[in-house]
This record gives sequence, C-alpha cells and structure tokens, in this order.
Amino acid sequence: NASVLTVNLSGLGLTGSIPPFAGLVNLQQLDLSNNGFTGTLPLSLPPFMSVLHLDHNMITGSLPSALYPGIRELGLSWLSLNGSIPTSWVTAAAPHQFNLLDLSHNALTGVLPNWSGPIGKDGTIDMSWNSFSGTYALACSLVKVSVFCSDHIGKDMSGALISSACTSKGGTHNHGLLVWVRHSE
Repeated sequence: NASVLTVNLSGLGLTGSIPPFAGLVNLQQLDLSNNGFTGTLPLSLPPFMSVLHLDHNMITGSLPSALYPGIRELGLSWLSLNGSIPTSWVTAAAPHQFNLLDLSHNALTGVLPNWSGPIGKDGTIDMSWNSFSGTYALACSLVKVSVFCSDHIGKDMSGALISSACTSKGGTHNHGLLVWVRHSE
C-alpha cells in the first residue's frame, strides 16, 4: 500500500520473525520495539525508510555490512547483537547523518570506531553496555553531538575523552561531547 508512511506496533507482544515490509513502498517510519521478535536484522528496508526502532526484542546476529539507505534514526538497543561495527558505518563518505543511533545493551565487540562523518546536528550515539576495546577519539564535526559510552563499554577500553573546541563562523564552541570511558587497569 503506497499510502502507509508510518507503522507503530511497539509493545504489542508480537512474536516471530520481523515481517517483510517491501509492499509498503513509501514507508518512512517503523517501530517494532518492545515485542518478542526473533531472528536477525532485516537485510533490506523500503526505499524511503528514515526511522527504524527494533529495540527490546530477541533479535540476534551481527550488524549488516552496509547501512540501510536513508536511515536517520536507528534504535537497536537491548537486542543480542554481536560482532563489530562495520567500517562502512563510520566513514566520512557514508551518506548518512544519524539523529539517533542506539546500539546500547548488546554484545558488540571490537575496536570502538571514531565517528567522523555520520552524526547529524544534535545527534546522539549510544554504544554503552557493550564490550568494545581500543582507544576512543571523536573527530570534531562542527555539530553538537552526544556520545554515550558509559563505564561499562568494555573492560579492555583505554584512552581518554577527546573533547576539543571547534571553530566556526560564530567563534569557538564546545559541542557538548559527552563520553564516559573506563580505563583499563
């Protein structure tokens, strides 16, 4: 059906695999959070999808190697996702500007990426309660960004918060970078 733009089925106790929404060619927002969906993340989405929330389900597996085209808000918290964050998700050339990327409360591992491109204005990235390792740095992108990592980001995490002031037409600004990192002992 071409007239359906938003589907909100949050908290309805739905179970089974995530249904295909390919027939909803103009679907822009899909919220299936707080249900009992199982299986893996969908490989593809309708072409105009910009908001997807699958938080609080029983979805397993890894993150797809390529981001969903056009996605701006992606809620994948409280799932059972594992593996690392694909490099394509964090490159400056990626055609995405997240307003929200929530990967918290999963079993993601690997080196915590340096988000240098895909964070939109006033964007939020939450990667807390995972098992990342390495040293964290965030490139200044002249936008206000909040990155939540918490002290539970990973026992092998090292490094320090890099929160630099940036210069723009209006002068020097601190862009509200918020990162908690537990240092390895």
